[in-house]
Amino acid sequence: MSFGVKYRIEYCDLRQLTWKIDFLEDGYSGSITTLTASANPLNIEFDSGSDVFSDPVKPSTATIRVFAESDFQLADLYSTEDLHYLVKIYYNDTTLLWQGWLRMDDFEEAYDDTPYEITIKAECGLNYLKNVEYKGADGEYYTGRKTIAQIIFDIFEKINYTDGFKEFVNIYDVGISKGTGDSVFDQIYIDAEVFKEKNCYEVLESIMTGFNATMLMIDGVFYIYRAKELTSATVYGRYFTSATSKTSTSISPAQYIKRTGYSSDLIQLPGGKSLIIAPSGTIECNHDYGYKESWIKNWEFKAETFSGNLISYYSVKNWSKAGIPDFYPLNLLLPEEKDGIAFSTYVASGAGYNNYFYQSFGSYAKSSSKALGFEFQMCCISNSSFNNAKLYIEIKADGGSYYLTNDTNTSLKWSTTSAKIQITHNVTAGDTGWKKISYSIPSLPISGTYTIKIFTKTQSTNVYFIGIKDIKFFQTADTILFYKTRLRARLFNKWTVWRSPWRQKTKYVDEAEVVQKKYTVENSINGKKVEFNYLIGDVIDSNVDNIPEQFSGALTYVSTVNDYDKCYPSGTSGSIDITAGGVTRRMEYWYDLRYTCSLFVSLYASDYAAVGITLTDDYDGDYFISFQAAFEMNTSWSPVSGDLFLTVDNIPEQFCGALTYVSTVNDYDKCYPSGTSGSLDITAGGVTRRMYFDLDLEETCRGFYYSYLSDYAAAGITLNYGYDGNYYVSFQAAFAMNTSWSPISDTLSLTISNITNYSTEHYPTSSWSSRGGSEADSLIEFIANEMALQYSRPKQMLSLPIADLDDSAFGFKLIGCLQDNLNKYGSNNRNFVFSRGNFDLYNRIYDIDLIEIV
Repeated sequence: MSFGVKYRIEYCDLRQLTWKIDFLEDGYSGSITTLTASANPLNIEFDSGSDVFSDPVKPSTATIRVFAESDFQLADLYSTEDLHYLVKIYYNDTTLLWQGWLRMDDFEEAYDDTPYEITIKAECGLNYLKNVEYKGADGEYYTGRKTIAQIIFDIFEKINYTDGFKEFVNIYDVGISKGTGDSVFDQIYIDAEVFKEKNCYEVLESIMTGFNATMLMIDGVFYIYRAKELTSATVYGRYFTSATSKTSTSISPAQYIKRTGYSSDLIQLPGGKSLIIAPSGTIECNHDYGYKESWIKNWEFKAETFSGNLISYYSVKNWSKAGIPDFYPLNLLLPEEKDGIAFSTYVASGAGYNNYFYQSFGSYAKSSSKALGFEFQMCCISNSSFNNAKLYIEIKADGGSYYLTNDTNTSLKWSTTSAKIQITHNVTAGDTGWKKISYSIPSLPISGTYTIKIFTKTQSTNVYFIGIKDIKFFQTADTILFYKTRLRARLFNKWTVWRSPWRQKTKYVDEAEVVQKKYTVENSINGKKVEFNYLIGDVIDSNVDNIPEQFSGALTYVSTVNDYDKCYPSGTSGSIDITAGGVTRRMEYWYDLRYTCSLFVSLYASDYAAVGITLTDDYDGDYFISFQAAFEMNTSWSPVSGDLFLTVDNIPEQFCGALTYVSTVNDYDKCYPSGTSGSLDITAGGVTRRMYFDLDLEETCRGFYYSYLSDYAAAGITLNYGYDGNYYVSFQAAFAMNTSWSPISDTLSLTISNITNYSTEHYPTSSWSSRGGSEADSLIEFIANEMALQYSRPKQMLSLPIADLDDSAFGFKLIGCLQDNLNKYGSNNRNFVFSRGNFDLYNRIYDIDLIEIV
């Protein structure tokens, strides 16, 4: 957008401070029309509707009064849509105090002879968010885990606000960085699904409430702060200009009413009031964990998520299709059913598995020994009766060869070869009614996504329809015990073959999932009960391993990738230049390779340390130097003289630290040979081995695999071979292998398919502390204790008229800590923070409500 100033108001207040109010229109490039200010041209009001100190969102409204010098002079200002005219308010010509949008539904103009006064109102945009559902530009609900900063910027986009935000929130989970320049807003993730069907204002309220924080506009920028922290001499903050870009800042909150011994530009006027806020005996904080009924998206097959028709075929949101699976909204066949999917299973050419609809799910799933559940409701619609009909469903790990298949009538098991879940059922004529199919799953074998396929057209006889709804895949707290029992049958006779006298059995232990937390703090006083509800927080006692996937109300974090480069010198003379993290130093051959490495480390360890790289030397069968840092170093080398040579292994590893984890790079290279003779060299992870053509391409791959399996394993690489329409060998490792090949003779060549997966694992937050504090509480406990202290004794609320005598600026700190040396608790000044108020910016008189902070 390109906004140009269309109207401007300029005036001086009673302190002779200059003020400017601009009305900007998108795309406007004409001349500026000057308007005449009225006797009281500008008031800004901050009012969230209550006097609670921790109100999460404080909207503000600017009331602007001008004189109309001709009839309907400003008619164009209120004949457009919302968010059309941007209003910016400056003092001293260039210092931005406030900005917002002209409010279309609150324009007041006299219907009289000119000149007459016009009242124009603008708002910061926060109230407008009450009318905007938290959805993307495509009209779909946001999904997946997003940083708090990203969620806020997504919301700001709804009101065309682009100036970012400043935050002063200094509480940190044990698993994230906590320097003065570090922020929870770009380290902590929230599942966007927890805000489904909420408006954007409610989303901001939920986030602010979760951290006991407040949002309001100051200096034309939205500020986020925690009132409790304003009692400190210095509060550290960060200025976010995008979801991933920020700079450090800080504030000094202290401000004073002018009294003897206290110099201040804030003068209390007559008419002030002091009210008492009663204490509370019980503080109760409730966190709904946001337990998901299913990891599968659109698991209900909502009727409104279908599109298409009987002629052009249907599609359904969140599900893809392969082949021509004839499926429909279930209510086409059963009008009384609102949701669900129906499909035909008949195919004249015989049974097959080419037609199915499918979905990948479990973006944050990790391997687990805890039990899972898979269930759905099923019905059949048929004109005839028959037995032993079958429904086939495949659930496979995307990152490995693991398939769910039937174990018992109520349980499934994992197979390492291709398999399907088979549901055998009898069909009766008409609508059979709903039958719930439920299975337990013993574990989740590997981390990463899984794909579910529901097959249609697998029956060659017996035309009928299957209806499905409420298809759920979820984690439970259940555990499965494996134990052995002795066989009762006689073990030996002359006709039997020996077998083990034991048989394995399983026992499912039903353990309850914790889906919410109530934390109560009792103050040792008589007082009312205060209750607070939270959508986001820690989920640490659920008895479920897959917290990020199973609970949308759980906060998570992701750690920093740690780059670890091992560099092996070879040769007998000369020198090379080694570059890591932008630092280049020369390695000279000295005596032997051991001393060559040792000398390089002793000379340059401090140089690399200066840029955050740890340089060491060691021996693992060969002598090497290693570089280690919490960023990608792009280590390389170049020859200078002699035959000294370097082999560099790049190994992204875990960043070692308390409860700090790493996103591991998983490199998976599939190599397809072609040709009819000859040989070639394949290099993966620095290991080179020769492939010889042998009989055919299958034997060529098989021979390479059996010859060099252990060689690549020694370098941390899993070598395999297989067939996916073509024969291949594959390399898989937790680092970038840079697989390549070079020809040796004849026709053998190689095509490499490189599949690099950045598997970002989310870890649940668990233990929070303030800056410099040692609380180590869950977030809900941290906030509850903070609230309990705030309500532990009677407090004051002040309603004060204040005159601002600052001749050079707006002199009241909206995120300040006001003190009055006449008002003490014991021997200390009471601390007051801003709650709400109206600011007359011509007379520089402010009516302010202030809440005492304990």
